Amino acid sequence: MDQMEKVGFCLINDVEGYDEQELLRAARAFHDLPLEVKMTMALKHFRPANENIYHGYFPFIEGDPSHKEIYDMSRPLTDITKWERDGCPLYEEQPWMKGDEKGEYTWI
Repeated sequence: MDQMEKVGFCLINDVEGYDEQELLRAARAFHDLPLEVKMTMALKHFRPANENIYHGYFPFIEGDPSHKEIYDMSRPLTDITKWERDGCPLYEEQPWMKGDEKGEYTWI
């Protein structure tokens, strides 16, 4: 708690089942997707046709001082109570897609 209160984050070691190489593979696979596929998961702010407001893809923006491209994930709605969902507008369905061997993607 000391680290969370004073620094704002902490490092947790020896998490059972964590595979750093698998995480790196998944991150690379996501960032290797074509931009038009990633934009299907972009926030409504970046793609007005999308419904997600808080979580999803944030594209790289030329000239932006943050100089980053990210995918922000939320907790699955199945992990929160009805009371939390009804009382907090920050919870929304996680935008994600599923790809097949041909490189075609659909929403899941």
